[in-house]
Amino acid sequence: NKLMKEWMKRHFPTSKYSVLKGAAEDEISTFVKTETPNLLFITGAYKRSALSMWFKKSLADFLMSEIKVPVFIAHT
Repeated sequence: NKLMKEWMKRHFPTSKYSVLKGAAEDEISTFVKTETPNLLFITGAYKRSALSMWFKKSLADFLMSEIKVPVFIAHT
């Protein structure tokens, strides 16, 4: 969080950085409804098995299909 906040401050000084706590889909849905339309979500990527993906969609899939906002997926 600290490094991300520092990067945002240096490159986008007027941007707002929020860390949400709770169930991701619920918190993000509520956040999107109460914030301005100029949103960008940044999320990490991790590899899961095909079986795991069958039962639960990734957060990035949820954001792109349900919320319709730009998503930056960082591979670490």
